[in-house]
Amino acid sequence: MSRRAVLILSALAVSCVLPRSASADDANDATYLRYHRAINAEATCKHRDFGPSDDSRMASYIEGKVHHRIGPDRRVTLIEQARLEVDQLVEQRGCDSAAIKDLLAVFDAELAPLLAE
Repeated sequence: MSRRAVLILSALAVSCVLPRSASADDANDATYLRYHRAINAEATCKHRDFGPSDDSRMASYIEGKVHHRIGPDRRVTLIEQARLEVDQLVEQRGCDSAAIKDLLAVFDAELAPLLAE
C-alpha cells in the first residue's frame, strides 16, 4: 500500500473514532449532571444534609455509572453546574415543579437506597 493510502486510511480511522469519543464524553457528562442535580434537589427541597459516608456511597455509584471517565477538575465543574441549575430552577419554579419532582424521583429510585443502612 502506498504511503498516501496509509495516511488517508489513518485519517479516516481517526475521524471515525473522535466523534464517538466526544459523544461518549457528552453522555458521561449528562449522566454525571443528572445525578448531581438529583442530589442537589434532595438537599435543597427536602433540607437534607449528607454526611461523608453518604457522599462517598453516592460518589462511588455515580463514578460507576460514568465508568470512571470524568477527571477530577471536570467533576468539580459539573457539580457546581448542577448546583447552580437546581438553585435557579427552585428559585424560578419552586420545589413542586415537574422538573424538580423528576430529579427527586431519580434520587429516591437510585441514590436513596445507597444511604439506607
